[in-house]
Amino acid sequence: MPPRTLLIGCLVLAALAAAVFAARSGAAPAAEPAIALLPSFQPPAGADGASLVEDRGWTYDSALAVIAYATAGRTKRAGELLAQLSELQNPDGSLDGSYSLTGGAGDKVIRGGVIAWTAAAATRYRDFACSGSYDQLLRGTVRWLLNNRDMRRGSATYGMVLGGPGMDSIAAEHNLVASAAFAHALDETGGSSRGCKLPLRGLPRRQLARANRLLDAAINRTLLARDDAGRVTAIRQGPADDAIALDAQAYGALWLIRHGRLEDARRVIDNADRLMLLARPDGRVGYKPFAEPWGPDVLWTEGTLQMAFAKIRLGQRPGRLLREVRAWAATSVPGMLLHSDRDDLGSPAGDYHRWPASAPAAWLTLSQATLRHQDRRGS
Repeated sequence: MPPRTLLIGCLVLAALAAAVFAARSGAAPAAEPAIALLPSFQPPAGADGASLVEDRGWTYDSALAVIAYATAGRTKRAGELLAQLSELQNPDGSLDGSYSLTGGAGDKVIRGGVIAWTAAAATRYRDFACSGSYDQLLRGTVRWLLNNRDMRRGSATYGMVLGGPGMDSIAAEHNLVASAAFAHALDETGGSSRGCKLPLRGLPRRQLARANRLLDAAINRTLLARDDAGRVTAIRQGPADDAIALDAQAYGALWLIRHGRLEDARRVIDNADRLMLLARPDGRVGYKPFAEPWGPDVLWTEGTLQMAFAKIRLGQRPGRLLREVRAWAATSVPGMLLHSDRDDLGSPAGDYHRWPASAPAAWLTLSQATLRHQDRRGS
């Protein structure tokens, strides 16, 4: 599975798949929006590639928005998105990567990361809303993750979530998010961590606990890059991929923080700052998507805000970074921020467009809400 940082290239392929599926099935788009997922992008009219993304909502974007809304106290809005995701869920517990907002057709692309994000969204809603309304969605996604792992004993990736059906590839993003989803679902079987006495039923607690242990052991074994002294310095993009991707650094730092490994998390973040934090001549500050020289020369809004969120969870106060990103990525489209500060097309990491996008706005909402929660706890 390509990482989230291959965004636009993957979006185009998924959109083409959806268009072919709709044509073969004879589906005709409705005149008005048929499903209530968030639109993922709003490109300028007539822009290259616009027709392939402007009618689509990516499942990840809506799942992420659920987490952001629930954390910010907007549980009603979070529930509306979960209700739609519940209706779209496939019988095996999975969801497609994206859907047409007018025709409702899914792209038939099933990826472990999408399922893990949806599971994480359902647990976050449950925690903040004290509601089991979407437990069926949660159970289905968790079971799909449990059923789609590398379970070959002796394999270096034993216990890790596979990229998708029929795929042997394994990505850091999928597994770091799946680890959080397993851990949070396990917490919910005993009742909400926020004090709501509503135990999650219908999941095998022992199997879930074992799956979480196996996955965390595999992450520690395969994804953590170390220096000559054995100290963790970075997160690999995959067990067999040494590329340093920004999103993997943010998710990896969050995984380390959750396991109490604060010095390791700080070292990963400091290394990302050294390798990927850029300052433009006009004063704009943000992160590029990859440390490698073949990576796009853009300030990536979503990844920058992911790193800001990781810093917040580490106890840092990246307020200036949040303000600057919000300023240079501003757009007149409500609920969106620009995907990047400039266009960069055709790189090995995929295409980046200066288009309004919903995911970075959700990361900003999540970061700001988390800061408020921390301030209240500290007061």
